[in-house]
Amino acid sequence: MTPSANPAPSPVAPDATAPGDVHVVRVVQFSDTHFRAAPGARSFTAHEPEDGLAAVLADAARAVEEAAAVVVTGDLADLGEPAAYERLGEALDPLPAPVYCLPGNHDRQDPLQACLPRPNVHLEPAVRIENWLLLLLDTNADGRESTADGGHRDREDRVHAASQPNLTPVEAARARAILTAARAEHVFLWLHQPPLPETAPAAQGDSELALLVRDFPAIRAIGAGHLHGDLSGTFEGRPVYVCPSSFMSIDTELRRLDGPGYRTYLLHPDGRVETEVRTVPGPLTDAMRATPLPAFLADLLSGRATPEELAALDDAQFEARYGEPRPMARARSGRTGRTGGEAAGGTRKSTCRRRSGRCMVIAMIELRTLTSDDWPLFRELRLAALAEAPYAFGSRLADWQGEGDREERWRSRLEIPGALDLVALVDGEPAAMATGVPADGHAELISMWVGPKARGRGAGARLIGEIERWAVERGFPVLRLAVMPHNPHAIALYERCGFTDTGEPGDLLPDGVSRELVLAKPLPAAAPSL
Repeated sequence: MTPSANPAPSPVAPDATAPGDVHVVRVVQFSDTHFRAAPGARSFTAHEPEDGLAAVLADAARAVEEAAAVVVTGDLADLGEPAAYERLGEALDPLPAPVYCLPGNHDRQDPLQACLPRPNVHLEPAVRIENWLLLLLDTNADGRESTADGGHRDREDRVHAASQPNLTPVEAARARAILTAARAEHVFLWLHQPPLPETAPAAQGDSELALLVRDFPAIRAIGAGHLHGDLSGTFEGRPVYVCPSSFMSIDTELRRLDGPGYRTYLLHPDGRVETEVRTVPGPLTDAMRATPLPAFLADLLSGRATPEELAALDDAQFEARYGEPRPMARARSGRTGRTGGEAAGGTRKSTCRRRSGRCMVIAMIELRTLTSDDWPLFRELRLAALAEAPYAFGSRLADWQGEGDREERWRSRLEIPGALDLVALVDGEPAAMATGVPADGHAELISMWVGPKARGRGAGARLIGEIERWAVERGFPVLRLAVMPHNPHAIALYERCGFTDTGEPGDLLPDGVSRELVLAKPLPAAAPSL
């Protein structure tokens, strides 16, 4: 794959890209996947949400291979169930491009953050690619409510309350801080609900979102979902592009249901944006186009009803008016007899644990590749790791202090031939580290440490994912690591990232009895260069 086809994402830092050195950035957008905890809870479609996503992924396979990033713009789950995010994460993780997701009004914050992230599926709010910054916003402020401890939690009516885009003060401040610090030449804004005047009148004028776009002229365009169709317009003078749903879409011009779709983008070095929508041909689309348009959608498309009017109807009023259950009510009734993450016909429950009701502001995680000139930063983190978690390493803190604490030794550690040394910065502060080294017929993950301030925020999975991509690009068939048997948190992280115990005896530990565990993960073959 050539660099111009797929430039690599990099940490968000002030733009220092020289003119002429930048390339076109290719992005693929999926939206409104509407996954559920288990199959069988359809609304007015004959296919499952995962069937639609599978069709989209097959049709977009070449575009995804060439993309620098895939962005999924909300309504990831239909009912916010933990197992739905697990299923979606498993479907997206194998993609050859990194996947960045943001929440929609159907999503639930705690299970989303706890269950969706994977080594290749991220919730980071910003990523720099070439001279572009992709900034992902949570525009569901109207579906959240403040808590006594100063945080936020989802409202019970989040689906209807957050039908238009809005930013909490915390989200607006974070976006401004990112834009100010990044100083990117061009910015592409991603959100769920499109700020079109016809569908989001509350977003016009001096809303938080409008002020943000107005204050940062580097914002070139906005990509959104929510409306399940191929739509476009403008907001504060910027083009707004709406992506069809990977589940089912609506052809607003022909006033009919449509099949799964997606968008592709070319982001040019001079700030121009080219985009194209594709509806996946085949039996799913044929079946959807042959399906009568539900009466409530016909009312919406004809202007006989507004989204606010329909939201004001309770389920009984909706059914009395249209002679059929509200789609969300139908989905809920289809789950009778199952709870949480139980699969149809089984009893498996989601292993994800819901986090507290307080809104957890997603951490800004940046990865930095180190050279030998970065030895002071590596030294700082390595000594912190050996002091904070001596049980996790074969090396001792004393080995790297006193006579062992020499510049040439630290530089030598960062000059292992062919190695990749990474540091993760959380909200701008070094907080985690990992190294990938080539070995005999495989790659090894060593020196992994996630500091206390970075734990539970996705830094570990992000580091592992980057080491995996490095290993795949170099043709290694497997990534291996050794972990202390009495380090359950690290073992759990590695298992979530797909590593399994090889059963091989590891190095003997100082107690003379126990040994390190040797874990491994098979890696896919590298994509051929195009």
